Amino acid sequence: MKKTLFLLGMVSISLVVCTSPDSGRIEITSNPTGAYVYLDGRNTDEVTDCVLKDVSYGDHTLTLIHSGYPLWKRSITLSDDQPELVIDADFTRMPEQVTGLTAEGTEDGAGFILSWDAETNAETYNVYFRDYYYYEESLLADSIIGTSYIHENPERVGVYRVSAVVGGIEGLKSEELSTMPSYVSYVSAYELNGSGFSGISWDVQSGYPTNYSMADETYQDLIDCYFTNLTAGYEDTPYYLAGADVTAEDPGNTWLNPAGWRSTRISNALSDDIEYVILAPAGPYYDYVEISEYETYAILTEDGYYALIEVQYINSWNGELDILTTFQSIKGSRLFSGNYY
Repeated sequence: MKKTLFLLGMVSISLVVCTSPDSGRIEITSNPTGAYVYLDGRNTDEVTDCVLKDVSYGDHTLTLIHSGYPLWKRSITLSDDQPELVIDADFTRMPEQVTGLTAEGTEDGAGFILSWDAETNAETYNVYFRDYYYYEESLLADSIIGTSYIHENPERVGVYRVSAVVGGIEGLKSEELSTMPSYVSYVSAYELNGSGFSGISWDVQSGYPTNYSMADETYQDLIDCYFTNLTAGYEDTPYYLAGADVTAEDPGNTWLNPAGWRSTRISNALSDDIEYVILAPAGPYYDYVEISEYETYAILTEDGYYALIEVQYINSWNGELDILTTFQSIKGSRLFSGNYY
């Protein structure tokens, strides 16, 4: 009987020896002490300073929560090569809020290049993204070194925020940066020789359209494009959408100085209605294109911004046109993502 008990005891000891090499330990200190310790979202019932023993090998998320301080979080790994970790969390090194977040289109216009001002104490940065049509924000990228990030082919517009991380502590997220184009707006315009305003422009900050008179050169620094039939008078069709600089060769222009107008370019008709265009074409773009009712056209301004115009109605009796338009305020971005009303 004694021999049997002795053998069982040996088996029990052997099992412990076999499992212990697959786990390690984490020594955790903090300034100030008294932080609650969570491992992989589970409360360990430990408070710093402390040691976590028998932590399984692999990837883990260590979280420290201290009253009056931001949450501290870090990804860690235990392995044969690194069976023990020493963590020192300094809650007094609070990173500042990131400022100066801006964006521009990638070289192909399908993505966004984000840039922000350097935070003095930042070790890394996190980038967050929220699809404009959803409420939840998600972590897009973490542990970024430097003050820029390229979001390749996001396929959807939305809202970005960036935070700085110092010693595992994440600071306040930046103010939101929206890549949403302007809402689709209605504009009434006229052919160059009509009785109303024929010049179209967009505010690059708000994205909202404005139409201007082309009776003289007063607004030539603002006007991007206009409507014309490329003849004298407004009765003849077809009508065209043209870059403002086309006035230099427009037979309908008998009074405007041909110099100094902006060289905006126009695409051929797109396959989608304005509210369903996801990505404006990369090209080709032309000085002017013939237009038809219920067709949508992409605009590339002289400054490198993109817009869309859908022609709703053409009345050659008085030269009036009804259009819908939207504008992408992120320079160089062709992304519209189906901009619903």
